[in-house]
Amino acid sequence: MGEDSLQRQLRELHGELGRARPSEPATRELLRELAADIDRALAGGERRGLAAALRSAALHFEAEHPDLAVLTTRVIDALVKLGI
Repeated sequence: MGEDSLQRQLRELHGELGRARPSEPATRELLRELAADIDRALAGGERRGLAAALRSAALHFEAEHPDLAVLTTRVIDALVKLGI
């Protein structure tokens, strides 16, 4: 898995985050923060903390947004494979 695949998965996850309509304010804030983290990563910014943020988000999404949890886990796997 290379950088292009990671970029594609980050864009896909970012799009899904934008379409999610969570009912809880805490989840909405988490989505906003995660989208901002992904924006920075896509722009070539810092990625070191991204995997940890994604892991936390995946756990949070499992019950209310299982599709987001799956996509988030895929991005985590891609980051790990790239050593990030």
